[in-house]
Amino acid sequence: MQLQDEVTKIKGVGPQRAKDLEKHGITTVRDLLYTLPSTYINLDDVTSVSELEEGKRAIVHGVVARDPRLVFVRNGLKIVTVELACEGGVVRIPLFNQPYLQKQYTRGKELRFMGVAHKDGSYWRLDSARGFLHGGITPVYPKFAFIKPAMLERIIKEALNEVEVEERFSEEFCEKAGLISEMDSLRLAHIPKKPEDTAAARASLVLRELLVYSCMLREAGRRDEGAPQAFSDFGILGDFLSMLPFKPTEAQLRSMREIMQDMSEPYPMNRLLQGDVGSGKTIVAFFAAYLAMRSGIQTLFMAPTAILAEQHMRQAEKLFGNEAALLTAKTSAAERKRITSGLSKGDITLLIGTHALLYDTSEIPHLGLVITDEQHRFGVAQRAALSRGEAVNTLLMSATPIPRTLALIQYGKAQVSVIDELPPGRKPVKTRIVPSAKRKSMYLWLRDRLAEGAQAYAICPSIVSSEENNMMSIEQLSFELSSCMSGISVGVIHGGMSESTKSETMRSFAQGELSLLISTTVVEVGVDVPNASIIIIEDADRFGLATLHQLRGRVGRGERQSECYLVTSKPTERLEILKASNDGFEIAQKDLELRGAGELIGQRQSGNEYLRVASLLDDLALLEYSAELISGMPTEFPADYAVLCDEAKRELSLLGDKVVLN
Repeated sequence: MQLQDEVTKIKGVGPQRAKDLEKHGITTVRDLLYTLPSTYINLDDVTSVSELEEGKRAIVHGVVARDPRLVFVRNGLKIVTVELACEGGVVRIPLFNQPYLQKQYTRGKELRFMGVAHKDGSYWRLDSARGFLHGGITPVYPKFAFIKPAMLERIIKEALNEVEVEERFSEEFCEKAGLISEMDSLRLAHIPKKPEDTAAARASLVLRELLVYSCMLREAGRRDEGAPQAFSDFGILGDFLSMLPFKPTEAQLRSMREIMQDMSEPYPMNRLLQGDVGSGKTIVAFFAAYLAMRSGIQTLFMAPTAILAEQHMRQAEKLFGNEAALLTAKTSAAERKRITSGLSKGDITLLIGTHALLYDTSEIPHLGLVITDEQHRFGVAQRAALSRGEAVNTLLMSATPIPRTLALIQYGKAQVSVIDELPPGRKPVKTRIVPSAKRKSMYLWLRDRLAEGAQAYAICPSIVSSEENNMMSIEQLSFELSSCMSGISVGVIHGGMSESTKSETMRSFAQGELSLLISTTVVEVGVDVPNASIIIIEDADRFGLATLHQLRGRVGRGERQSECYLVTSKPTERLEILKASNDGFEIAQKDLELRGAGELIGQRQSGNEYLRVASLLDDLALLEYSAELISGMPTEFPADYAVLCDEAKRELSLLGDKVVLN
């Protein structure tokens, strides 16, 4: 079995399980083995009974004192209670709805349990516990909606037993770069023998990815050919500004002038447009499309969600009239036919859409500009596929603040425009930190505000409740609010729903049919709802600063004074930073100083993004190291360099091969 094989080649993975894995972006053996543990537990780090602390997570080790008791409680609940004789006393461990453990955890069996300690009379009790037969380092895998971590672990171990991984690089290059063989790296990442194995294995896998990724950026950003040139005419800029119902900020005007200069050059524009939430990036992007239209150039504008694409379309109709069109998965066959004809004739100069642009658009005779909104939601290969392999001008938009030096490293030769001011009159969002103990009274207050006509978001870090993560979930919050929100229209949205359901729910919220939207971070990038003036973020300490700032940006877009409530049981310095500032770039810099930029971009991007274990910001040092290695490879290790380039081109072609030109 090879890394590129489908997961159905793995023993125990049938069609249904393969479908469940695919929902989380896992279709090949490589996808599976590069889904690394989110953390590790050292089961040898045992706590004696005398050292247990109330409410603290601990690992205890001992022998089962007597055969476990099985008790049937109301509503079908079954509890197996294990009494573990440990150093310094006995610990009672209740295990819920796992009756089969009564026969497994018999008297005299040596076990380890990890859970949360609570004093129960003269005994200690370990809640939300998980049992282990052996010590050593054990992996903890991410929680997916459609497959349990224990099942994921079993499948991964089966794959490791069957897969054959041929080393791509020479022994000499591996020694110079400090690379462990790919097979050994994967084994140590999933089945570490000692604590230091985990860091070494991950570093080696990350460096391998970044070496290829750097080559991908180079291939995707080549300037071998000239793109269609636009006019450098300030009269066109004046015409565009005269159509706007407001006066742009100086930062917006500066960005427009930079784009006009770029598009008039004889080589393709490659520009990153950065701006904080609500700073007006879309109007700047529309100027680029307007300049293209006046210059006889057609534009593709890709948004990450259908509802965001529709929002862009409503704005575009006012500026472009019938020369703008919208293409999503819901577009009818008749409308697709009209779009195909309009593109080929040149009657449509701006086509806005979602991923449908990658697959469903016809040949575009005068394509010269590609715009991607929230570019970090799309992979390098997707952006390359959007250009159809042609030399085109590229504008990448991002509301995720990235310090300029990091942006330049990530985007190679891309120029950077920064919109560093908000439109006049925009009220800063008031941010407060709320102790978890006061959350019920906060929701009672919210009910009254919603009854008066306000709209609000309530954000949870997980979809379903779990005894292990102890986080507020959509499932739990929906249940708790069902009584106190009587008479209030409430909607729910999360990543486990279909795209059509998510779009319809967001549309209902945007139109005011729903007063409260309970959601995960899928609304981080979403539709503009001016009437939404309140956002409550549960377990706010679980999110990175950049994510919190993006979520807060869902409000503060209308005339109402907007408010953000960060609910937490453990206030942190990160939350205090967010409370004190509404400046996304200042927050990004603080985040970078605190913890290496954490989630400014995130580790795993959607779609067919190559990176699975590397984080472009967390692994900045390795990214720079990979660039140094690549610069010397063509002469010192030409064969290894050829391997990297071939893999980079193959990854870039994955989506390009799927583009259908009807």
